[in-house]
Amino acid sequence: MGKSLNNVPQAPLDVQFNSNGMKCSAYLYRPATEATTPIIVMAHGLGGTRRMRLTAFAERFVAEGYACLVFDYRYFGDSEGQPRQLLDIKSQL
Repeated sequence: MGKSLNNVPQAPLDVQFNSNGMKCSAYLYRPATEATTPIIVMAHGLGGTRRMRLTAFAERFVAEGYACLVFDYRYFGDSEGQPRQLLDIKSQL
């Protein structure tokens, strides 16, 4: 049997959210359903960004009925913050 059409991934939405006064950029992947679904929140490690190889994971989660938010940490990718690449764990949490 084929997959339910409710779980076919839609094109991701380019969204932003506020984190301590800075805008963080994210992609929101959603199943094609009006029903409320659980959501998985993902971010790339090792200095990567939301544009780097996370799409396949997000699409797989959507195919299983989950929404998925893939975001850039503050100071990384399309999110706001200066200086870039500064390791300040306390500030990033």
